[in-house]
Amino acid sequence: MKSYAIVWFVWVWGMVGCTAVAPSPSTITAPAPCAGAAVLTLAPSATAVAVGQPLTITATLDNSTGCYGLGLPAYTLRLSSGDEATPVLEPQNPERITSPRGSVGAGQVETVQFVLAGTAVGSAVVEASVSYEYTQGANMPFVWGGLAAVPVTVDVTAAPFDIYTLPECQPPTPADPTWEPCVGTDIAGSAGWTAVAWGARDCIRQMTLVNLNTGEIRRWHDRPQQDFEPTTADSTQLWGNKPFMVTMVLSAEQWLLLTGHCEGGQNFLYNVAEDSFRPVPLGSGAAWNSEHTAALQYLGYNGLTGQYQNSIAGYNVLTEQAFSLSGDRYMWTADESHALVQTLTGEAHEGLIPTDVTFYDALDPTAERTLVTFSPPRSIQRVDMSTGAQTLLAGEDGYSYWLCESAAPCAWQEDWVPIRRIPAQPAKTFLLEDFNHPAYSCYMAAVNCTMPVEYFLLNWRTGEQRPWSVIPTPTPAPTSVP
Repeated sequence: MKSYAIVWFVWVWGMVGCTAVAPSPSTITAPAPCAGAAVLTLAPSATAVAVGQPLTITATLDNSTGCYGLGLPAYTLRLSSGDEATPVLEPQNPERITSPRGSVGAGQVETVQFVLAGTAVGSAVVEASVSYEYTQGANMPFVWGGLAAVPVTVDVTAAPFDIYTLPECQPPTPADPTWEPCVGTDIAGSAGWTAVAWGARDCIRQMTLVNLNTGEIRRWHDRPQQDFEPTTADSTQLWGNKPFMVTMVLSAEQWLLLTGHCEGGQNFLYNVAEDSFRPVPLGSGAAWNSEHTAALQYLGYNGLTGQYQNSIAGYNVLTEQAFSLSGDRYMWTADESHALVQTLTGEAHEGLIPTDVTFYDALDPTAERTLVTFSPPRSIQRVDMSTGAQTLLAGEDGYSYWLCESAAPCAWQEDWVPIRRIPAQPAKTFLLEDFNHPAYSCYMAAVNCTMPVEYFLLNWRTGEQRPWSVIPTPTPAPTSVP
């Protein structure tokens, strides 16, 4: 019995001793950590290029301090600009480049190049990335990895263009004394277009459009005249070297062009993207609203016909609505939805100043004098600039209504505007040089009158009139017009 007890004790003691002398974890050998890493960098051949010039983008995969070999590297370039519809660099989506050697081992460096070109003025952000496979040991599986380079910005500037290289800018042979050198004018807000005026000296000259961003040149002399004037009967007639001038950039896509004569020309809406024209029933000097969607214009002297028209023309670009009223003054309402027109009422009149007028020389009493019949009475009409609908606001027999308290511009008082009323007395008198003479100024502008002048405030929405001494109380702005 004693011997079995000893054996059991020795077995228990041996088990305890075996546990006590087990190896410590600090004695196990682990793989050495990797302190290096691959890096991708991006370098453009220039940070600024002109339109049409090439640009080389170099991507460098530096694995000189890396611990693992990188297999099947594939390089991708991405471009982004403010206006994605008009990329400044092409191609916009360059093809991916795979590693020419198939791998980049530890301690190696590889470079690849993308070739681009500037296509439009602006800035582009260039980004590059690379994907690859690698393994951390001989018996370890392959996994995919990737790197991205720090982006760079490239500016694209306008290509230099010498307008004097254009054929139309070459001096004529033989010499023409009316010929003048070309003049280029940059069209603000037009995506790089310049209007080149050329030809003989005049208030409006021939015009060629040159896009400094793309190098595109536009001429219209060989276009059918029906492209500009759809009602032209002869479809074979060309536009020819008729003058053009850019008078206003309504938007980047739409400009206002004037042709004919400075004092009586024809306006066109020019669609830049479509290179198309639409006649507009306005001459030069139209007053546009702040959104450039509608315009008003006083048509006085017409340089083409030599006549005084005394009319107010209006046009809405969005609705293509046009109107014309016999009148000599207008003003926009505060919200620019309507116009107030000072119209001429009564029978048609030969004109404010006949074309055969002879001005009286005050220093020579024997000089010829011309009798003038003054214009008929005035009334005030409201015109809806979207529909052309007209509403009489102020007008009655025996009286003439005039906008504002004088011939000078006046300010709105909410929906109220100052007006004047004088008796309508048709009169004839000799034309004098002094247009401030009461005999003229009262009938021509309702100023310096010897007859009583009444002053009112007119509500443009309702047509209500109040004496000038009654100041209208502020009211909430209505949302509709009666």
